[in-house]
Amino acid sequence: LMNIINTIDMEENQVKAHGTAVSRQKMMASNLQKQLEERKAIAKAEAEERNRYVEEQKKKISEWQKEEKLCEISEKEKSAQLGTERQEQIEKRKIQREREAKELRDAELERVEKIKQELLEDEKLRVAKIMEERKRLEGVKLENVKNEEIRRKKREDEAKLDAKLMREYKERVDREEQARVDAFNARLARYEKIALQREEAGFNKLERERILRVEQKILREALAKEKADIEREKRDKRTKKQKQIKIGEDNRKMLEDKAYA
Repeated sequence: LMNIINTIDMEENQVKAHGTAVSRQKMMASNLQKQLEERKAIAKAEAEERNRYVEEQKKKISEWQKEEKLCEISEKEKSAQLGTERQEQIEKRKIQREREAKELRDAELERVEKIKQELLEDEKLRVAKIMEERKRLEGVKLENVKNEEIRRKKREDEAKLDAKLMREYKERVDREEQARVDAFNARLARYEKIALQREEAGFNKLERERILRVEQKILREALAKEKADIEREKRDKRTKKQKQIKIGEDNRKMLEDKAYA
């Protein structure tokens, strides 16, 4: 019996629970339906708002296009009105530019022609100077040739004179040397004769040899002095000749420097 009662209670509880669940489901369905309708209303309102916005934008665009068209027409009319004046200004500026360009070309041609004439004059002067310088150099060259010929002849004459003087000097030295040798031999013979006479008169041999040594010393000193005088004369001649050659070279160099200055 208790089991039956428990079963009945359980079934009643299930029925109550089912009723409660059904009520909840109905309430939820009602709420969902209400929310759906609210959303549809909101969507409809949003759609209508979008449509109104689109229509307003279309209207504004249409009005803007009309205004733009009117402005374009106005600009075209203004351009048409100003076109002639603008074209005239363009033509005037073009003519002015062409005139200025022609003036510049003419001035440039005149300047170029002037420069050409100046260059021609400069070239003529340069050629004239070159010819004058060439003529002067030819004259200097001819003068140098003449001077060189004169110097060459002078050198030949000096060489001949030096050779002649050297021959004469050698002959004189040879003669003087021979004369000194002859004088020495004569003096030696005389000393020997005197020594012999003295020896015969009582002078001994030692005295004769002493006298001979003194005489020989005097003769050697005289010969040394003569030789030194000859060497000094030779040096003086060489120095004089070197100075003459140096002076000639300096004069020739001065003439060449003057010719090419």
